Amino acid sequence: MKKILGISCLVLVLAVVGLGAYAIMSINPLVKRSIEDYGTRFTGTAVTLDSSDISIFDGRGSLKGFQIGNPAGYQSPHAIRIESVDVSMDTKSVTTDTIVIHSLRIDRPQLTLELSKKGTNIEEIRDHIAQRVRKHEAAQAAKAEKEGAADEKKADEPKEEKYVQIKDVDIIGTQVNVALTGLRKNLVTVKAGDIHIMDIGTDRKVTMSEAALIIVEAINNSVVESVPGLNKNSFEKGLDSVKEGLDEFGKGLQNFFNDLEK
Repeated sequence: MKKILGISCLVLVLAVVGLGAYAIMSINPLVKRSIEDYGTRFTGTAVTLDSSDISIFDGRGSLKGFQIGNPAGYQSPHAIRIESVDVSMDTKSVTTDTIVIHSLRIDRPQLTLELSKKGTNIEEIRDHIAQRVRKHEAAQAAKAEKEGAADEKKADEPKEEKYVQIKDVDIIGTQVNVALTGLRKNLVTVKAGDIHIMDIGTDRKVTMSEAALIIVEAINNSVVESVPGLNKNSFEKGLDSVKEGLDEFGKGLQNFFNDLEK
């Protein structure tokens, strides 16, 4: 009997270990796929992640090689490349409508600010996220109005997107490469100031896309402050000069080829 009980306990332990290993192995591909799918939808660009290492036991994890591509028309390899993202979260919140993240540390992001005739890549990504947020808000308002005031609170909780609460965000060691569409090399490389954001979604419910917008806005503002001459007014004037320069460059190139044909 003791032998049978011993074998039964061993089988039970192996089963628990096996299920735990399966959960760990299955959660990371799920995290990777979710980040890539939702990120692409939020930003309107190709979002990729090299690997995910999330523990379901202590709520800690890291994401390696997170990359946001560029919108159509930009030539840089990517807009944002982050080598390491460390996360501490409440694992119990994963099954609720609000995911609670205690801390989010973004380490050494590589950001390429590419200027073109229509603006910059970072602004275009930010605007795409903002547009998604506005559509979400409009859809929820329409749904609440349709279902009536009694169901307004229920209608305000979308099923297609979870809420998120991020208590502490640190973005450390951002490197900004300023590039010009049409050129094969960066114009200048500078280091942006570190960013610290607290209490996202603590005073009101915030969707994942809204949280992404808050973080991208902070990055964009940090870039403008860090790159010489990129305050709002001088940046707009400089961008006008860039547009004029691109036009003149195009005309000169066309004249060059016209002369070759003579």
